[in-house]
Amino acid sequence: MLLSNSLTYPEKKLLLQVAEGDETAFIQLYLQQHQLLASYVFRITESRELTEEIMQDVFMNIWRVRETLAGINNFKHFC
Repeated sequence: MLLSNSLTYPEKKLLLQVAEGDETAFIQLYLQQHQLLASYVFRITESRELTEEIMQDVFMNIWRVRETLAGINNFKHFC
């Protein structure tokens, strides 16, 4: 049984690929996570411009610390 706070196999595989520096996997992660995270940030900021700045910072930081993604069990909590 899969716990609700753990990653599915495809998500874990994607994070491992990003951790290894796979830029295509990073783009896929961005495409999967951007809208959900941006919606959450927009509810707080109520500003499209600020939301996009924050999103850029978030994903730049994810790439910067990508090696740590291999140990992530809940990506939503990581962000």
